[in-house]
Amino acid sequence: GNPMHNKGRFPNVMFGARLRPESAALAVMVLLLFLIFVFLFLTLTAQPAQAQTFQVIHNFTGGADGATPNDSLAMGLSGDIYGTTVYGGVHGNGAIFEIKRRNGPWVLTPLYNFADEDGQQPSGGVTVAPNGVLYGATMYGGSNSNGTVFSLSPIPNVAAAVLQPWNETVLHSFTEGGDGYDPSGSLLLDGSGNIYGTTMYGGPNNYGIVYQLTPSASGWTESILYGFGGSYDGDSPNGGVISDKTGNLYGTTVTGRYGYGIVYELSPSGSGWAEQILRAFQVDSDGGWPRGNLIFDQRGNLYGTTSGGGPYGEENGGGTVFELTPSNGSWTFSVLHSFQGGSGPQGGVIMDASGSLCGTTMREGAYGAGTVFKLSPSGEGWTYSDLHDFTGIDGSSPERELLIDSSGNMYGTTTQGGAYGYGVVFEITP
Repeated sequence: GNPMHNKGRFPNVMFGARLRPESAALAVMVLLLFLIFVFLFLTLTAQPAQAQTFQVIHNFTGGADGATPNDSLAMGLSGDIYGTTVYGGVHGNGAIFEIKRRNGPWVLTPLYNFADEDGQQPSGGVTVAPNGVLYGATMYGGSNSNGTVFSLSPIPNVAAAVLQPWNETVLHSFTEGGDGYDPSGSLLLDGSGNIYGTTMYGGPNNYGIVYQLTPSASGWTESILYGFGGSYDGDSPNGGVISDKTGNLYGTTVTGRYGYGIVYELSPSGSGWAEQILRAFQVDSDGGWPRGNLIFDQRGNLYGTTSGGGPYGEENGGGTVFELTPSNGSWTFSVLHSFQGGSGPQGGVIMDASGSLCGTTMREGAYGAGTVFKLSPSGEGWTYSDLHDFTGIDGSSPERELLIDSSGNMYGTTTQGGAYGYGVVFEITP
């Protein structure tokens, strides 16, 4: 009952009145059991809703290992992880690195350092071909200083090139003219060895393009599949393209149409490609400025993110996670989650084995340094979980998509923070 009604017992224990030895021992035992119960209760209730373990597996120093890794990572054929940094490296123009673990801690090895004529500031990460060759793009540099598409392959005699163990080949240098410039987003490889990508600017209307590079005995030939028209359709694609089973391409532009970006589909049509706008964002209800890659699920639904706006408005909204569902030749749009305040997702989402969507935000979270989040299907909706809040010390401002392996471990990068302030590579284990 009420402790004030027990004046003959508990107050005596608390205020030091004399008790018989057996009574004192019993009181001490009761007090110990009570303290153990409180400790267990606090320990159990303090556990996070998710049991993930977060660790930083590399802190960039800004030197030979690079600085500012602002793109997604890629998994190699043997489980090694590849990535890029925008700055740093031997020449300060960015680097490509490999990070792997062999019966011990993670070890990062720089594979290639960009100089200038071979590219500057890699953009979009790298894509791993079935033969292990890496493909990527740089925003600047090259013979015309407007960006390149490159391949990277191991040098057979590594001992003779310890500081540059992989060999780069420039496949295409953009001219700033009709072929576009400032390539961005990840590259897509098809079964015939063709490469698909986007540039943010240039092209026939100067609003960016979707391009294809086709290999031949004499080199690589660029074809412009589509040139965006600005307010007419899209403007400044910042992510790459993905393909469905029939070869149609899908992607996003940051602005265009109403000024807040679109989701588009490109389909082969006669001798060219035809665009269909699947969603033109209007910011206040559905979000705006999509920057990341799209993904498909097994049913053919599309998922993506917007970096701002949403139901909280253009000023207070932090972006959205959305779904596009195909239905009789059209697409149904749904907002799965809305972020409030800060800067939301700059990259797209990935899907784990359970069908949950995972991604990052740039400035959300308890410390304003970004988060890793999960959306799990729950009945007719989606349940949001905060997997990690970056503090700055363990990284800050993640910008692109996560990478997930066959065991459900997730990997990503932050552009800032960490031990030296130049960003980190992190791992989250389930």
